[in-house]
Amino acid sequence: MEWAEASQENRNRLEQERLTWLALMMYSRPQTKAQAKPFVRRVLFGVASAAAVALLMFGLFSLSHNANVTDGVQVINVPSGQRTELILSDGTKVWLNSGTRLEYPTSFGTERREVTLYGEGYFDVARNEDLPFVVHTKKYDVEVLGTVFNVVSYDNSDIPFETSLISGSVMISSDSGKTEAIVLKDNQYVVETADGSLQMAPLSDFEQFSWKDGVLSLADVTFSELIAEFGKYYDVTIELKNPALADRRCTGKFRNTDGVVHSLNVLKILIGFEYEYDVDNSMITIR
Repeated sequence: MEWAEASQENRNRLEQERLTWLALMMYSRPQTKAQAKPFVRRVLFGVASAAAVALLMFGLFSLSHNANVTDGVQVINVPSGQRTELILSDGTKVWLNSGTRLEYPTSFGTERREVTLYGEGYFDVARNEDLPFVVHTKKYDVEVLGTVFNVVSYDNSDIPFETSLISGSVMISSDSGKTEAIVLKDNQYVVETADGSLQMAPLSDFEQFSWKDGVLSLADVTFSELIAEFGKYYDVTIELKNPALADRRCTGKFRNTDGVVHSLNVLKILIGFEYEYDVDNSMITIR
C-alpha cells in the first residue's frame, strides 16, 4: 500500500499488473492439461507478487465479487453482506457497500473521469482540476474535482438518493434536467424527498459512514429500520412478527465480523424478544 501510494507511476504499474492477473484468471483457456500446466506455472510465478499485492489492496477479484471487463470497462458487483475497496487508475479511492455495482474504465479519458454507481459508494477523489470526476447514478450526476463524499443510489425505491459531503465541494445535477443543480459545501448532505425534489441539510452524523470499515452505525432509528439494515448488512431475510417492537428507538454499532446472531442476542437482552433462525434459508423470524 505504501509503495502504491508513493507515486502515480507506482499506481499505474500496479493497475497494469492487476489487469494482467485478472486477464489470466478470466481468459486463460488451455487446450490440454499437459500443455497448460507449464505455461500457467511460468506466467503465474512471474506475476505472483504483483497479484498478491493486488488481491490485498483491492480484495475484490475473487469469483464472489463478480469482476468483469468488457470493452475497457470494468464492472464490480458486491454481493449482499459484503463490502470492498479499490483504487482507480487516477489514484481515487472507492469503498463499495453491500449490494452495490460500480462501472468504471480501465483508464480515464482526457476530458472527464466518469464512473457509474448503483448502490452506495464512498469516494476519496484524487484532485485534478483539469479532469472533473463524475459519478453517474440512476437519476443524478455528482461532479467533483477532488473531495471526499458518500453517494447512495440503490434501485430499491424505498431507499432514497442521497449524497453526503465530508470535505471539498460537489455539484449534483439531474440527467433529465428537471431540477436545478445543487452545490454542496463541507459537512452538508442532500436527500431526495417523497415528491422527488432534493432537500439540503447540515451533515452531523459521520458515524454512518463506518460501513466502509465493517461497522454498521445506527443512531435513533426504529426497530423496523434497524432490522432492514441488518438484512442488507448480514445478507439475511428478517421478518418482524411482533408489531409492538416496530417503533422502538435504537442506537448502536454492530461489527460485520460479529455476525447476525451475536448482534441479535445483544438486542434481545436490551429490548426483549425471541427469534428463530432458519440457517438453510437465511431467514430470521422475530416474535
